Amino acid sequence: MIDVSKRDIALAAIVALAGIVIGVYIVVFRDVAPDKADQLRGHNARGVSLMQTGQLNDAVEEFQKAVDLDPEYVYGHINLGIAYFHSGADDRARQTLSSVEALDPVNAHLNYVLARLDLLQGQEAAAIERFNEVLRLDPNDAYTNYYLGKIYFDAGRIPEARERLEKAIQVDGSLAAAHYNLGLVLLQAGDEKRGLNEMLTYNKFVIRRSADELGQPVYLEEGIYARAVEDPDGPSDAATASTGIGVRFADVVASSGIQFVHGAAATPEFEPGQRIASDPRFLREDVAPYYGSGAAFLDFDGDGHLDLYVVNAGPTEASSGNALYRNERDGTFADVTSQAGVGHTGQGMGVAFGDFDNDRDPDLYITNFGPDVLYRNDGDGTFTDITVEAGIDGAGFGMGATFVDYDHDGFLDLFVANYVDARGMTAGATIRFPQELPGQCNVLYRNTGDGAFVDMTVEAGLDGIARSVTPVFLDYDGDNDTDLYLGNDGQPGVLYSNNRDGSFADVTTKAGLAGVTASRGVAAGDYNGDSFVDLLVNSGTTNGVWLLSNRGDGSFAADASFQQAAGAGEDRRAWGASFVDYDNDGYLDVMLVVDQPEGAVVLYRNLGDGGFVDATADVGLQGVGGAGGRGLTLGDHDSDGDVDVFVVRNGANPMLLENEGGARNTWLKVTTVGDGSNRMGLGSKVEVKAGGRRQKREVSGGSGYLSQNSPNLLFGLGEEQQIGMVHVLWPSGLRQRPNDVAVNQALTVTEQGRKSSCPLLYTWDGDQYTFISDFLGAGFIGILVGPDTYYQPDSDEYVKVDGRLLRERDGKYTIRITEQLEEVSYLDQVRLLVVDHPSDTEVYPNEVLKMGPPFPEFEVHVTGDARPPVSATDGDGRDILSAISEFDRAYPTFQLLPYQGIAKSHSVVLDLGDLSGAERVLLLMDGWIEYWNSESVRQALDDGIALQAPILQVWRDDEGRWVTVIEDLGFPAGLPKTMTVDLTGVFPSDDYRVRIATNMEVYWDRIRVSTANDVAAVNIATLKPDQADLHWRGYPKLHLPDGNNPPVFLYDQPNDSAPLGDQAGYYTRFGDVTPLLDAPDDQYVIMHHGEEIAISFSADEAGPLPQGWKRDFLVYVDGYVKDMWADTAYGSTVAPLPFHDMSSYPYTDQEAYPDDRRRQEYLREYNTRWIGRSLP
Repeated sequence: MIDVSKRDIALAAIVALAGIVIGVYIVVFRDVAPDKADQLRGHNARGVSLMQTGQLNDAVEEFQKAVDLDPEYVYGHINLGIAYFHSGADDRARQTLSSVEALDPVNAHLNYVLARLDLLQGQEAAAIERFNEVLRLDPNDAYTNYYLGKIYFDAGRIPEARERLEKAIQVDGSLAAAHYNLGLVLLQAGDEKRGLNEMLTYNKFVIRRSADELGQPVYLEEGIYARAVEDPDGPSDAATASTGIGVRFADVVASSGIQFVHGAAATPEFEPGQRIASDPRFLREDVAPYYGSGAAFLDFDGDGHLDLYVVNAGPTEASSGNALYRNERDGTFADVTSQAGVGHTGQGMGVAFGDFDNDRDPDLYITNFGPDVLYRNDGDGTFTDITVEAGIDGAGFGMGATFVDYDHDGFLDLFVANYVDARGMTAGATIRFPQELPGQCNVLYRNTGDGAFVDMTVEAGLDGIARSVTPVFLDYDGDNDTDLYLGNDGQPGVLYSNNRDGSFADVTTKAGLAGVTASRGVAAGDYNGDSFVDLLVNSGTTNGVWLLSNRGDGSFAADASFQQAAGAGEDRRAWGASFVDYDNDGYLDVMLVVDQPEGAVVLYRNLGDGGFVDATADVGLQGVGGAGGRGLTLGDHDSDGDVDVFVVRNGANPMLLENEGGARNTWLKVTTVGDGSNRMGLGSKVEVKAGGRRQKREVSGGSGYLSQNSPNLLFGLGEEQQIGMVHVLWPSGLRQRPNDVAVNQALTVTEQGRKSSCPLLYTWDGDQYTFISDFLGAGFIGILVGPDTYYQPDSDEYVKVDGRLLRERDGKYTIRITEQLEEVSYLDQVRLLVVDHPSDTEVYPNEVLKMGPPFPEFEVHVTGDARPPVSATDGDGRDILSAISEFDRAYPTFQLLPYQGIAKSHSVVLDLGDLSGAERVLLLMDGWIEYWNSESVRQALDDGIALQAPILQVWRDDEGRWVTVIEDLGFPAGLPKTMTVDLTGVFPSDDYRVRIATNMEVYWDRIRVSTANDVAAVNIATLKPDQADLHWRGYPKLHLPDGNNPPVFLYDQPNDSAPLGDQAGYYTRFGDVTPLLDAPDDQYVIMHHGEEIAISFSADEAGPLPQGWKRDFLVYVDGYVKDMWADTAYGSTVAPLPFHDMSSYPYTDQEAYPDDRRRQEYLREYNTRWIGRSLP
């Protein structure tokens, strides 16, 4: 049996193979009635969608329904077989695929999967025959060439192996396994230099993959022929749009209560390109007003309705007042500018909003001809100007701006595009504007997480000067980071690719965009439904408007059909630009704001078949508005399910264009709320599938021209009445799929889930398996704790289980160990210690997680007199005694920093009372920790913050200060546990106060002191597992009992799938693993997430419980855990395996996992399940 890892890759490549696919399915709909055919396609489409999110069992059900409905429906059989193959049901997969082989013997998907099954079952000759059939149909399939090369190499057919592997790399140079095996081939052939180079290439790929594939879903990564196939006869993204539903726009600004008038001249005295007086006053009074201004739909007061902020740029301060309008929910707006405190009267150009301080309300950034302004939303309907204290120095000619989390630290940064540098203007001269003025440097401000920003422009490589106008952040290459397209006036725009190290690289020429000349308005969106984000760029000149289709390979091409519809070379004088699905048909249309007397807005309707048509007159916009159009913002201001439009016009009232009729088609509105990612979810990707059509959008910041659209994503669904899937990919890498989503609703998706923690322990309590805690927090490997310094693991742990939570069942004590987060577990030994002790005592293992050796020795502490301290305060002197006296999920709080697991330094001060005469002093500290990870440690180090383990200090009267007596106190190992600290002999006087300080995110629930001397008798029986079985379990539901962390997990409520990535490598095969848990011998049970080990122990071996005593338990586990954060060493792979004698992890080149005969036999016999993309 094999469990194969999978990846969420767009199925566009399958469509490109239509010559292979469609031709072999000519028997699909012989005489099937149209309604039945629709049902078949519906089941198939839902199954394909479910496969992409790893819900294999549900996908099997959908495909099975299809073949039950029509036993000769070939798509259903093919996809059912592929689904079985993914889930490890090899016999069912072969049976299903073989049943339709006679109908379609030359099908590439069928032959490929059957060849894989042949290979898994040792039938290499049959596999070669089938793989060669696939190559006959598609000679350029990388994975087929790879597998043939591997088979030939194993058979000693070196020349053939080399040919196939080189071909695989030629087709797909990122196929790491092909590099690995070609390296072996070359080494065997005597070409040592090339062989070693291929091995180095392989190592680079697997190390980098932890970043590149962070957060990828559980879906097959073996090439297109092992992926479920869309039905080309069914509804698809290339289907033709409906003929329209008669949408009209009506300008309702006169009745809306919006009294705004833009301060620029209605008839400007300035046009770009003319010669002007070299006088800053002329810039201020004529030029700046000509270029302004923008607007934004946003919900500033959190009432769920879109408000409106409008920017103003007149020639004087009196004519330049910005305005904030609150949505009154009755179709009107109220001017609340004054009471909100946002009526800036500088010459306003653009606006951007974002929740930079993650306090659940949007803040405002205003660009100006002059100093920019940052307003913090105070959450009570008012704003505070914090420009200076935040470190913003935006004096100049600001244009477009946008908030963006470019470094993925969970806090919104800020990018500001600046226009021209007028400081060199000389009075009395004339210049041609803007051509004869240099550009002003743009600015990238990094959010430090504490209310301030720092200028990182130079470090990021964004310090060019190009008279920039519009920045738009997008993920153009689909690698889940934020790239930048920067629109410049008078010269080509620039596409920057995010390097993931805080810097960007100019890829304009490589992306085919060097010929895209001047640009003013810029927007991003997937207008053709291929899941790749496209670009809309208008030049504002006779160069016209560019619709640039993303080819999916990192390059763009102009859409000729749009250029024809828009009139190539026509002088549209376009300013604002946006993608908009105005009629909710599921296709993004194009809207432009133009400066023409014939009308302010032009609309091009996307027909869905690759064509566009000018729909301006059809929607009632011909001749509406007149000249002077500038910025536009889109949003559903009346909450009726269609998109409304607000347009700013120079020297005139704006336009509020209310959509009448778009909501006759169905829709879904999605709002993202980050938790781990930035609070607004900027950068999140939302995918919605209804019928056979799939739409993908990004939550973005500023775009268009000096403006920003509502962050609520409105998906038009046409006539569909059911939604097949909603899928969110967060900037953190987490994936989330809300269930049971209905049409015509506003859906808020809040980021949930933890990417890594530890394996989880459940015990049988007499009624059910109940959650105890996680374990092996000290066994994490590859975690960064300092510059080039990795955590040194402590591989074993004792977890206390209260006797009430582990009951005998059929003569056995049974436990469950599950792995359900984004990590791999290596379990080497498990024991159950039965601890009997007097009923008036408590027992605790000597456990604490330390940052390094010496680690605690095994000991059982026996207490009977544990009590709270006499007093307890935090570092600010606040009384916290009540918070730490009871085990009640109430914790003292402290200030967090923007790095997971790291906080501002905080402390507790405990007065332990009179301890004179105590032979032993023991602290019992119940608490939990929000783990840091390699990525958060690196981010903190970049900001000069080092991880500080808890220290313990005592007061020295003779020195009048706190003195550290324990440098590494330790902390609870993960979710709630009791850690023990021996304080015997640490007090220099009769002052028994202690201070515990750290910057880790440690939460203390209960702290007690005991002076018992551990003399009470205990009986300990150590039980070995008599049965241990590894198998699939799923993902027990995460539950917050009081709505707050820490979570518990509900064993009896498992989910079938989770949006987690895979660490590539060989995992332990399912079944009996009892021998592997017998000794710490580096022969691990290697667990993937979603799996569990069911372990039983013979209760008879514990013996009888003495009269008047009680029985508790300690579960002992030895092993390691490795997460897949980007900065974790080898975080993307199972290998290299840890071993107990290693000096550290990663270990040195002089060390290696033991390679003796016993370990080799273990690897061959047990670790046979490959999961992941890098097939070895």
